[in-house]
Parts: sequence; structure tokens; C-alpha cells
Amino acid sequence: MVILFGAGHVAGAKIYLGYNEDLNMFDLAKREAQYAAEKYGQETKTFYVTNTSYPAVEDACRGCDIAIFEHSDAEAEPIKGTANRVTVYRTVKNKGDGVCFDIAKATAKILGTIAYPVAHSANSRGNDAYGVLGRAMLAGCQDAWLAENGFHTHTETRRLLSSAQIRQQIAEAKVDTMAAHYGWEDNMTLCKRGDKNEIVRSVQRGLLQLGYDLGRFLDDQGKPTGADGSYGPTMSARVAEFKTKHKLPGGGDVFTSDDNTALLTQLYNRAYIAPDISTEVKRLQTELATLKSSLTGAEGEAERLRTEQRKVADALYVLKNYMTL
Repeated sequence: MVILFGAGHVAGAKIYLGYNEDLNMFDLAKREAQYAAEKYGQETKTFYVTNTSYPAVEDACRGCDIAIFEHSDAEAEPIKGTANRVTVYRTVKNKGDGVCFDIAKATAKILGTIAYPVAHSANSRGNDAYGVLGRAMLAGCQDAWLAENGFHTHTETRRLLSSAQIRQQIAEAKVDTMAAHYGWEDNMTLCKRGDKNEIVRSVQRGLLQLGYDLGRFLDDQGKPTGADGSYGPTMSARVAEFKTKHKLPGGGDVFTSDDNTALLTQLYNRAYIAPDISTEVKRLQTELATLKSSLTGAEGEAERLRTEQRKVADALYVLKNYMTL
């Protein structure tokens, strides 16, 4: 699954009392993307919508399965600072809640507010009123939604959303909710770039057996090997090659259980691949010809020895008769 996490407004950033909605929500989007990739092995990308264009949004969404846009809401003028809730707007192309209401509830719990029912906002033509959602679906996404993460015109919510720690909590809660909904737990990360342990070493050994060059390190016996147990840039590059070759999602910085299944499958196939029958026949034919040649030589030598044996016998017979005279 390829997921785009975006934030911002095409017309420019929205700022209220020093709170920059676009930057704070894009930071949330980036945290979601990183967490989804590192923990669940999902392929993710981010896009900062601010001061771009709707065609640019569409281009960014192309090739993605889901597009998610993070926002925080604002109470209409005159601002009273009392409105506060979490609402997720799902594309009008997909009816029902999907995972959206669960995401809203997870976010609301952290922000100490309530989750409104999932909304579908349409324009006069029945298409998505939110341009980013409409463009995401035009780009070929299977689903898209825009989350209003509380009201930044609400003092306490603004304070919470301004905290990097709170944004990280929200990012993890949202992605964990998606993981449960889509079944990502079955694709848990086994190891990732920066790790140094026996799991990494095991994966490296598998890659080496398949012919991937992991560099020249020394093992405990002083022999060159790439299995040093350290998930660095070289391994990341080889994992990326492996995933690309076998059409696995995600980049080279994360190795998941699905990746490991593919690796084990390739190792099994490699161990049980039968040799090409024509090559084997040629080898046996060459071996047989060599044996025949050796046998012919042996037969000739045997005949020579038999002739010599007869000559010796004749000589002995003559000598015996001469001595009896």
C-alpha cells in the first residue's frame, strides 16, 4: 500500500495567534509517514500543499492508494474560541466511514474533545468540495480523506497541537488505528536501518546466498563476509534492490515479515532448482566419451601384453627343448 500524507492550503498558510496550521499539520503528516513506514513497512510519501496548485496535488497523489490531508479547524468570525471537535471528511466517492471515524475518535481522545460523525462534503456537481480530495481520486487513489484535528481557535487545542510530543502521539494513534483496520500487523517490521543485532545478520546471510553484495567485513574466523549484523546504507541499498526485483512495497530502510517471507521463498527455490537437463546430458556424454577412450586404450594395452606373453612362452619352450638335447 502506498500512502500520501499531506497538509497545507493551495492559497497559502493559515496562521492564528502565532500558530501556523500548515506547518504544524505538515509536521504531523511527516510523523505519520515515518511511523507507518518504520513500524508497519508501508510505502509512504509526503506533500506540502501550501502555495502549490491542485494539479500539483494530483501529480503528488498519482501512484498512491490512499491520500490523507491533515488540517486543524478554525471557528468562524466573530471568534469565540468555544467550538472544538474532530471531524474527518471522506471523499464523496466512497460511502460509509471506512477507518475515518476510528481515526477521529483516536485523535479526539488525545485532544480531550469529541469526534463528530464522518462527513462527505460535495459541491454543486456532486463531486468533492475539498479540491485535494477530488484531485486525489482523479489521480487514481482508492480512498482519500481530510482530517480536521480539533479547532486551533480553541486555546487548549491550539496549545496541544503546538506540541511536537502531542503531534507524535496523534500520528502514532492514527497509524495504529489504520494498521488495525487494514491488517498491517501481519507485516510488522523485523529490522530497520540503524539496527545492529542477530536479526539483521540473519537477513544479511540470506541476501548473500542470493548473490547480493553487502561489502567486505570479516566474520569470527577472519573470512570476508557482509553479515556483520549492522543495518547500514549498504544493506539498505541491497534491501531496496531485493524489494524492487520482487515487487515488494516500501524502501530499503525497513525489512518486514512480508519481505522475509519473500527472502525465504527465494532461498528455498534456489536450494531446490534442478539443473538444466540438456547441460546435464552433455556433461554425462563427455564423461562417457572419456571413459570409452580410456577403455579403448586399456584394451590395446591388454592385447600388447598378451602378445608379449605369447613370445615369452615360445622362448621358454625353445629353451626347454634345447636343454634336453
